[in-house]
Amino acid sequence: IDQITQLVKSFGVDQEKTSAVRYLATLRFAFDRENMRKYLRELNLPFAETQSKPVLVLPVLRRAGVYLLWDAQNTWLKAWSSLPPADGLMPIIVPKSELADINDISADQAVHRHQERLNVILARYGATDAILTLATIDTRSFGNAPVVQVSITRFGTRVADRTTVLAVVAKPGDSITDTISAAAPRAFSQIEEDWKRDNLLRFDLPQELIAVIPHNNLSDWVLMERRLSKIAFIDVCELLALSRLGATVRLRYFGNQKQLSLALSQRDVWLAEDDKGWTLHHKPEAGSARTR
Repeated sequence: IDQITQLVKSFGVDQEKTSAVRYLATLRFAFDRENMRKYLRELNLPFAETQSKPVLVLPVLRRAGVYLLWDAQNTWLKAWSSLPPADGLMPIIVPKSELADINDISADQAVHRHQERLNVILARYGATDAILTLATIDTRSFGNAPVVQVSITRFGTRVADRTTVLAVVAKPGDSITDTISAAAPRAFSQIEEDWKRDNLLRFDLPQELIAVIPHNNLSDWVLMERRLSKIAFIDVCELLALSRLGATVRLRYFGNQKQLSLALSQRDVWLAEDDKGWTLHHKPEAGSARTR
């Protein structure tokens, strides 16, 4: 108990119920980052901390060779809409299936990744990446049970395209609709696991690089420093030089450069290399002087 107490930073009560004989409550715990990292490292357990930006899920159902997205018969979209809100490293947005969605992109355009139409719906939902979850009902039997085949592809500006395939077999007595409903949380768990696998902290692989951060004023540098401090892969950000035009920093980080770039992009920071070396750019905050 003492060891667990050292890991807890704070806790709160979300819900509570009392009666004459018992007390029920839902507790939410926040853990101390450094102590938790140390504890997991001592146990040699791999873990990830980088949270993805919200991604838009496009649940397309393939039935009788036809792609369905906004159609009323798309039980796959309904299954995704019924999922509880996610509070992990992968926040997702499920479209509302409104007229604006229908106008933005069709099922065929989603499957064939029509970039212009994707950009329209992504911008409206405030997302930068999309995940196509394509479900196909396999009429052939697995034993005596039908199968829902799910293909998961995440694509966007900062994430390389990758497809994961899983199969969900119907339980005895379950209908196709039941199986589709069961496939949605399985697919979401797979999406989360893929993200965690890509962002596992590699404490056995320390790296460093020196980068220039252009800025117009001191507030730009303060904003960048605050964002860098929230990147799980960065262990130390050392300021080497500071002038009116920019700052030079040494980043000590874990993992590889691809992991670092992906983690930075989730905080609106982009790492670029040219013949002069590495440069870090960031998106100004809304309302800042650069934005105006």
